[in-house]
Amino acid sequence: MSSSEVKIRTEEKAADLIVEELLREGVECVFGIVSIHNMPMYDALLRSNKIKIVNARGESGAVNMADGYARSTGKLGVVLTSTGAGAGNAAGALTEAWNAGTPLLHLTGDVASAFVGTSKRYIHECKDQLKMMDGACKTAIAVSDPTNVQTVVREAIKQTKAQPTGPVTIQIPIDMQSKLVNRSIIQQEPQLNRGTFTLDSEVLSKIQLAERPVLWVGGGVVKASAHRLLTQFAEQIGAAVITSESGKGAIPEDHPQCIGNYAATKPTIDLLKSADLLISIGVRFRWNETGNYSVPIPDEHITINADALSINRNYDCQHALIGDAYDILDALTKQFEGESFTDKSSFLAEVTAVKVQVDRELREA
Repeated sequence: MSSSEVKIRTEEKAADLIVEELLREGVECVFGIVSIHNMPMYDALLRSNKIKIVNARGESGAVNMADGYARSTGKLGVVLTSTGAGAGNAAGALTEAWNAGTPLLHLTGDVASAFVGTSKRYIHECKDQLKMMDGACKTAIAVSDPTNVQTVVREAIKQTKAQPTGPVTIQIPIDMQSKLVNRSIIQQEPQLNRGTFTLDSEVLSKIQLAERPVLWVGGGVVKASAHRLLTQFAEQIGAAVITSESGKGAIPEDHPQCIGNYAATKPTIDLLKSADLLISIGVRFRWNETGNYSVPIPDEHITINADALSINRNYDCQHALIGDAYDILDALTKQFEGESFTDKSSFLAEVTAVKVQVDRELREA
C-alpha cells in the first residue's frame, strides 16, 4: 500500500470518546455496575486500560463510593450505571451527593434510541428516566446525537465543578454508545482559576464597625479551597467561627476562634444572641444544624454564596455577595490588610469560654 493510500483513522466509537474526555479530566477510576445497557462504555474503559474500574454490589453503593472518593480526594467522582432500575437504584445516593454538593459525573445507559419514550416496556425501559435523574442531580443531560458526545461530556464535567458544585447525569442510549463518530479537536480558552470581586462600601463598613462578629462557615469554603483565606479573615476581624458539618476543616478545629459544628448548642446560641454581625459563607443552614431553623441570628447578616438561589432561603440577609468563596475572601482579606479594628480581646475570651463549655457538655452528654 502506497503512502497516499494510507487512511488516517478519524473515527472512534462514541464510548471511546467518552473515555478520552474522562482521561482529559484526569479521571483515575470509575465506580459502577456492568450491565447490558452500559457494556459498550465498559468495553471502552478496558480498551483504554488507563482508568481503574471499581465494581460495586449495587448502584447505590457505587454512587456512594464515587461520592466518598470525590469528597476525600477533591477530584471528580465518576460512576457508571445501567438504565431503568439501575439508574433508579442510583437516584437515592445521587440525592445525597447533590445535598453535599459533590462534584460527581454519573454516566448511565438507556434503552436503544428507537425505544426511548415509547413506553413499550422494552427490556429495562423507564417511564421517564431523564426526569428521574434530573430530580436527583444538579442537572441531567440526554445524549440525542452521538456526534456531540465529546462536548456533552465536557460540558457536564464543567457543570459538576461549577459553583454550586453537584452531581450531573449523562444518559446515553446503548446503540449510540457504539456508533462510529468523528473525533473532534475541541479547543477551549483556559478559564482563570481566580477572579476579582468588587466589594460594596456598606458591607465593608458593617464589617469594620462590628464589635462581636460571628462567621458561619459551610462546605462552600472547603470546595473553594479557601481555608487559608478564611482563617486569615477571621483573625483580621476578630470573629468567632461556627462551622457546618460539611464546613469542618475550613479553619483548624483547634483554632482558638473556632467553635465548630455546634451552632444549635445553648452556649453558641447565647453567643449568637449577643453578636452584632453574622457573616455566613458557603453555608446552607440545614435544619438539623439550626435546630429546625430555631437558632437565632443577629439582625445584621451578610451572606456569601455561589448559589444565588440559596439567598434568603432559610435565613434573611441584609447583604448578599454572590460568587466563589475564594474570590470574595481574597478581596476581603486584601481590603482589610493593615486595617485596625476595635479591640476584640474580651469578645474572643467569651468565644474561648463557649468552646470550653460546649466541649464539656458534649463529654457529659
